[in-house]
Amino acid sequence: MVDAFFMLIKIIFAVLLSPICYAISKSFAAELPRLGGMEHLFIWGVVVYVALQLFFYTPQGLFQFAQKVFGDIFKSVPILAAVVPLFVPIIPTIILVACYVMIAFFNLQPVQSYMLFFAGFTFAMHLILSAHAEFEEDNSGLKPHYLFLFSLTFIFNILLLSVLLALNFAEFSFWNFFSSAFDTAKEIYIHVFNQLFVVK
Repeated sequence: MVDAFFMLIKIIFAVLLSPICYAISKSFAAELPRLGGMEHLFIWGVVVYVALQLFFYTPQGLFQFAQKVFGDIFKSVPILAAVVPLFVPIIPTIILVACYVMIAFFNLQPVQSYMLFFAGFTFAMHLILSAHAEFEEDNSGLKPHYLFLFSLTFIFNILLLSVLLALNFAEFSFWNFFSSAFDTAKEIYIHVFNQLFVVK
């Protein structure tokens, strides 16, 4: 009975989070063209990873190594050891922080295009393999835990990625992205509420 109750709660929250997932996806896609004409490199990184996994090879070893390293760093705080590897896209975070340092302090501008490609590649790897791991961990038929947890994972990953892109590209505005996503999600919630509860 208790398990069924928590399953229902997770399904409800997953449904409630879906407008936010849609809104941040839409706003992120709208903000991508502000990457100084290099947005295609990020997109190609994503496409290349998806093609690699579909047709050739899944780099589980690299993904699990990154997860383990961050898990070990936060092992003294078990909840962080469990949450950080999911909500923080570790390798793309390292790549984009390194990119910022190399350009801001060493003026190595040519590395930016390569870093952006590999950020897209490793971001796709993190999202897809995180989704796969969360899916496999949920043994129930409806996958409520997976739907809820991956919704949160997706939201936090896109938010952090947007912060890192704004750090590297002055044209990319985290505030524009966030405010657009907020407005879109709000409109969806208001529309659904009006359809369900407002008598016309």
